[in-house]
Amino acid sequence: MTHRFTIAQAITPLFDPSVDLQDAVERHFSPSFRRRADDGQWGGRDELAASMAQLREAMASATIEVHDELIDDHLYADRHTVRVVMKDGSVLRTEVYVFARHDADGRFQEIREATVLLLGDRAPHADDASH
Repeated sequence: MTHRFTIAQAITPLFDPSVDLQDAVERHFSPSFRRRADDGQWGGRDELAASMAQLREAMASATIEVHDELIDDHLYADRHTVRVVMKDGSVLRTEVYVFARHDADGRFQEIREATVLLLGDRAPHADDASH
């Protein structure tokens, strides 16, 4: 059976500025990856990398905590929270509900998510903290 990445394994490196962003995206997300968030728009790996690069510029640190998780063959679901401390000292805390599929290599092929902002302002790119 192929190893299937969890969301924590996939997104923790995206928030870590010591990790090459493009390598992290390629390792955890399929070339055909697509993601739909609260705005209803679909984006791929390039959009994910671009939004995370922008968020990395503005943030000081981030932590991910998974509260519920289910993996069934290629299907994945979880509920997690992301806490982002911005360089200006403000804090964003988001609860995220994820429904996803893995590809044959165990990378995320599709993610559909819904987010609830628990703390902070809905500033530009604040929803990027939900990845």
